[in-house]
Amino acid sequence: YRYVNIGSKKIIFTSHKKVTSPRQDSQIAEITTLQKQSIEVQKRKNEENVLVESRMKNSIKKLEKTIKNGNKEECQELLNTTVKNIDKAQNINIVKKNKAARLKSRLTKSVNNIK
Repeated sequence: YRYVNIGSKKIIFTSHKKVTSPRQDSQIAEITTLQKQSIEVQKRKNEENVLVESRMKNSIKKLEKTIKNGNKEECQELLNTTVKNIDKAQNINIVKKNKAARLKSRLTKSVNNIK
């Protein structure tokens, strides 16, 4: 046994491995190149999804602020971009179909009610 102090912790290292069967060592699989590639693709897609979702949420917040201000022309322009962002999020399956329809309908209704 060998004791090593790392900071305030004392770690014990043993020189012997306890292996009951020869298969136990081979159970730990190495990560293949295909698995590494799929991990990279997942990271890229996750980053893209986060961007699309935040873009959608920010455009909705911006539109709601302008609705409170009451500028109808500006709201109409923002509504178009917000609907595009919601549709993009729906196509990537960030937002489900019914929620996207509900968001678009409520926002359109609130823009149309501005006098």
